[in-house]
Order: sequence, then C-alpha cells, then structure tokens
Amino acid sequence: DQNETCLRSSWRVLKAHGYRKNNYAQESEQKLSGNKRNDTYVECLYSIVASSIHIECLYKPGLSMWSADTLPRFGMVLLLPRRLSKLTWFGAGPHESYADRNSSSRIAVHWGNVGDQLHPYLRPQESGNKVGVRWLSLSDVKKGDGLLVATSPGAPRLSVSAHHVTTNDLDLDPVKGGDILSVSRHHLTRRGEVQKHAAELVGRDLVELHVDAFQMGVGGIHSWGAMPSPDTLQSAAQSHRVAFVLFPFSGASAAEARAEAE
Repeated sequence: DQNETCLRSSWRVLKAHGYRKNNYAQESEQKLSGNKRNDTYVECLYSIVASSIHIECLYKPGLSMWSADTLPRFGMVLLLPRRLSKLTWFGAGPHESYADRNSSSRIAVHWGNVGDQLHPYLRPQESGNKVGVRWLSLSDVKKGDGLLVATSPGAPRLSVSAHHVTTNDLDLDPVKGGDILSVSRHHLTRRGEVQKHAAELVGRDLVELHVDAFQMGVGGIHSWGAMPSPDTLQSAAQSHRVAFVLFPFSGASAAEARAEAE
C-alpha cells in the first residue's frame, strides 16, 4: 500500500541521549484514529515522465490528529538490492549531518560505501544522515547501473540516509519490532532481548534508503537528554510535503542522469 510506505518513514530511532525524554517520539507511532472526515492521512502522487518517476507525498493532518505534537521525520523508504552499495551525493558531507549537526559539513559532491554509513555506537541508534541533498545515487561498482534520486524542481533539499540494516533493526523496543531474526547469537545478548550492542547487528541483503523532507534535530546540545532546538522540530499539526524524482541508470547513462538532476 503506497500510503503505508510513506507513513512508515515518519518514525525515527532515537539517539542514545534521547531515550530519557522520548514521549514525543513514542506517541508519534500511535495508530491514526477518528472518523473518516477527520483522519490524518498521507496522499502520494506518482507520474512517469520519459525515463524518470516523479513522486510527491503530502501529509495532511485532520482534527483527530496524532497525539504527539512533533513529527520525527517525513518521507519515503525504499528497499533496494544490496549490490547498489556505492553512495554518491551532492549535499552536506562528508560525514553525517542533521538539522542541528551540520556546521562542520560542506556542500559538495561526496562519495562513500553504504556499509560505512552506520556509526558503530555502543548502542545501535540513528546515524549516517545527510541534509541539504540536491541529488544522490546508489550504484553497483561492477556493473555501473543504479538509481539516482533528485529533488523535484522547486522542492526543498532532501534529508537522506542509506544502510544495510533497517530502521527496525536499530530500535531497542521489542514491541515496535527490533527484528529478533536480525540479531546474531552474540555472547552479550541475553535470552529474550533484542540487540543492545553494535557488534550484534547483522547486515541484511538490501539497502534501506530513506528520502525525507526533514528529520528532527538530534538534541543533547547542552546536556544529556536535552530536547532538540524548536527550530529543528516539525509540527504534526501542520501539512508537510516531500517531492523527488527517481532516475534509473545504466553505466552508460549515469552522467546523463546526473546532468538532468542538476
């Protein structure tokens, strides 16, 4: 279901210092409720133009909106073959960046491997995001084919991340679905627990690509557990939009796809 795909990308795993004050994030995962006139919903529009796919998703809050007043992120998540492991992006880099963690980054074309994007924090958590992204590509090093994602004309820059694990794999809450099948039988794992250490994560045979309009700030700037600055938070009571274009390419058409994206 295309709407569910979009809504699924409204959840973000917390940073370690966010676990003490995480009510806003926990509440945002609650089921939508209310009658048909007042439901909060996401509408996605797809159009195929030549060899590209244009995607636009609109978040529309209703009177019976989510109980949380902050939306952790809004966008889409794409599951791609693992072989598309070369990451190239035109945006903030070369390290990770967030709404409140980007002053040391520079806007340029950067390269990296998907497998290197997840920082091995002691406790698995959100990492490897890029803000201010004009376009990004994921490609097969051997074959040269891949997928390029670019901002739609007139749309804001994107916030993106790509990993060989899923968001659920990083989530410590077993109720939300920290997938027990993705956890190796590490000596630090107690029976009934999901992963609590980076060494317990097992990479999947895929690339999970998040393409977002925004992701909330990290927080913890002046103290452990401090909320992100208000200017890096997006209200769940307001409408939001994400728009981007997909350009599949072969080795011969990679340069052409990038030129079209720029």
